[in-house]
Amino acid sequence: MIAKSIQNVCSSNHDCIVYGIYGKWGEGKTTLMNFVESKMLESGKKDNIYLSHFNPWLLNNDEALLKEFFFTISKDFNQELKKYIRKYGNMVSFASKTILNAIIPGAGVAFSSLVDDMNKSFDGIDDTVSEQKKIVSDAISSSGKHCVVFIDDIDRLDSDELHTVFRLLRQVADFKNTVYVLAMDVDIVSKSLGHFFGKGGVEDGRRFIDKIIQVPIELPAISDKLMRLSMHKELSSMLKAYNVSDERILKIVDTVTPLMKSRRDIIRYMNQLYFTFPAIYDDVNVEDLCAIEAIKSINPMAYNLIIEKKPALLRQLSSSAFFRDKDKSESEKRKNYDDAVKDICSCFDEGQKAAVSGVLDYMFGYSEYDNQNLIDGKHIQTSLFFPLYFMQSVPDEIIPNSKIDDLKSNLFVWTQAQILEWINTNYNYYGENEVERAVLRIIRLGDAKQMSTRSSIFVKALSLSDMAKGYGYDFLSNPTGLAITISAIILNQYMYIPQTSPDIEPVKDSKTIVETLSAVFADAELNFCMAVVAYNYLPLSDSEDDKKCVGILVERFEKLSHAEQLKYSKYELNSLFSRWARCGRTSFDRYVIGLIEDTDIDYVEILNHFIDGENNGNDVSGFVLFFEAALPHLNKRISEDKRKEADTNARKLYLSNYGIVLQNEGKSQSIWKNRLNMPN
Repeated sequence: MIAKSIQNVCSSNHDCIVYGIYGKWGEGKTTLMNFVESKMLESGKKDNIYLSHFNPWLLNNDEALLKEFFFTISKDFNQELKKYIRKYGNMVSFASKTILNAIIPGAGVAFSSLVDDMNKSFDGIDDTVSEQKKIVSDAISSSGKHCVVFIDDIDRLDSDELHTVFRLLRQVADFKNTVYVLAMDVDIVSKSLGHFFGKGGVEDGRRFIDKIIQVPIELPAISDKLMRLSMHKELSSMLKAYNVSDERILKIVDTVTPLMKSRRDIIRYMNQLYFTFPAIYDDVNVEDLCAIEAIKSINPMAYNLIIEKKPALLRQLSSSAFFRDKDKSESEKRKNYDDAVKDICSCFDEGQKAAVSGVLDYMFGYSEYDNQNLIDGKHIQTSLFFPLYFMQSVPDEIIPNSKIDDLKSNLFVWTQAQILEWINTNYNYYGENEVERAVLRIIRLGDAKQMSTRSSIFVKALSLSDMAKGYGYDFLSNPTGLAITISAIILNQYMYIPQTSPDIEPVKDSKTIVETLSAVFADAELNFCMAVVAYNYLPLSDSEDDKKCVGILVERFEKLSHAEQLKYSKYELNSLFSRWARCGRTSFDRYVIGLIEDTDIDYVEILNHFIDGENNGNDVSGFVLFFEAALPHLNKRISEDKRKEADTNARKLYLSNYGIVLQNEGKSQSIWKNRLNMPN
């Protein structure tokens, strides 16, 4: 319609006419202008119509703008007409500050009265600027040619530049046989021009525009159906190359399309996705990645706010808050989440808030009880994977894949010292979770046949790393050494031998596990080794294997003084003692007798260390189990102790439950009384 209208206008001589294409940013104004030009070229009526483009946004001052404008509209005319236009352009450019600032829209100011002095600057030229303009206009009309100028990006100009362009079209370049096609967001332009006219409001700016634009054209909105089809086409074209199924693509389309207001939004989103996706798609959840990138492409401020609101979105609270009042903590987590969603949605206009809220619930709306499934699915709603989705925003929190790949490619070449240096450097800079992610990535994604060997290398290195220093296991406060946790995951999940058939379950690589634990128990800090045993992360089924590994640890343990041994927690000692007793009861009994008979150690300290005083029988039962051989010696020390202060709760509990425990073990109380010299 626009092309035919312009061609009809250009079928005979006419006064200057201006078309205006109105639409919001990204709704297709430039595309429509290109369509109009293509349609006119296809029509075959270009003989008498010259098409040109002028972009004022590229120019930084009035003089440059004017020179470029007149050069643009003259380039297709014959030499004589081109000479007239450029002469006029030079005169206007020279006088731009005087002329353009003096023109008052609608006042019809005569140029000649303003530039009498200026004419003297042009040797041999007697014409005034007004006369020169008339010469140009008549010459274009006489030529039978028509000039159609497409002017885009007007709404990108500042207020002064906009004012200059509109005055140019209204009174400086309104030649006969000239058509201007302007593309703009009319609301933005009206607001910018408003303060030049009337009371300075948007309405005043719009009235000024209406005086210049003879043919206003409002772009129709794109339907939701077409937006969805467009998004589906773009995502399918990209994601199918990465073997993403149609079902998953449709799910992504349903999630992100409501955020898009224009075709340009879709294009910007896809351009961004093409940049981000190949780098990290294998390390994250594809649906979550596409969703978070959609928010980033529409509103980077909201994207950054998601990073800031991480604790609330992941429903994280301090452990003290959780144990203080579980019901209250659940309510607090819900409120924090709702407040975070509200803050993020406030970055968007009213029409988008519901869509944004839906996308956030899509990414962060899972129950915390789904945590293992979320981790398995690499979802953004886990502290382990959350940072990966923001690699371009928070690089200091994420180990670059290049560093991980460097370690992976050199794992069998580097010495243990080099691997240890890599772990310590990245642990001290990036933190525990990132080292865990990097290590598990290398183990999981490499050759399955070498998985056990890679696992062994990492467990050994982790046991010697900074992550393993100073960690113990206290039953009450329960601090966890991450190196222990990672080692446990590796030992129990990745140290296996793949079978030839996919239907056959892999088996534990016991030989490598024994070799690995033997090296760890021989070289790592004893605190770390005791914690590994306390966590019961020794996946050994063969008693001889267990005996070999535990024997190394026991040998180191026995070199400590009894006082140093008792610095370890009851849980750590009980864990070691249970394995020690199972692997070598004779040596264990010899040890406990020596411990009880050591007069430098107060037997009450031993009782306090192993009996919590809960009076449920479990503490005393476990005590009897481990210290059975030493009970006569302990009972002897108790009977000989005359201290009044020795009557601690642990001692009283031991004495009151001792006989009951023996009886429950199926032993005769009277016989054991005589054998073990139980005090009265």
